[in-house]
Amino acid sequence: MITFICDILICFITLGISFMPAQDEKALKRATNIVKNISAFCGLAGILIVGTGIYIGGTIEMHGYIYVVLLIQSIIFGILILIGVYMRKKGYSLFLHIITIILTIIALSIYIYYVIASFLYY
Repeated sequence: MITFICDILICFITLGISFMPAQDEKALKRATNIVKNISAFCGLAGILIVGTGIYIGGTIEMHGYIYVVLLIQSIIFGILILIGVYMRKKGYSLFLHIITIILTIIALSIYIYYVIASFLYY
């Protein structure tokens, strides 16, 4: 049961992270077209990767990598929330938006590792 809860938490945290670059409409109005396209691609990639991971992933036993992935995804999610709050208070910053996109790509890469590891350690 705890494995299922951790698996669902990891999936939804990753899905939430994938939509973080496109969270603020005011910031996206001031962003360049390249940044807008990358933000949209991160959201689409998140939907595709998490959907595929839910369909083919999952384990029966708890392994150490599940806790590590859950911890890393939670830390990245917290950092992205803090960046979003800061951008709403102080205004748009291209540097922070690029950092948000980089953290999103890292989180999606970690999720891909999580799905692959669920096959290797099954």
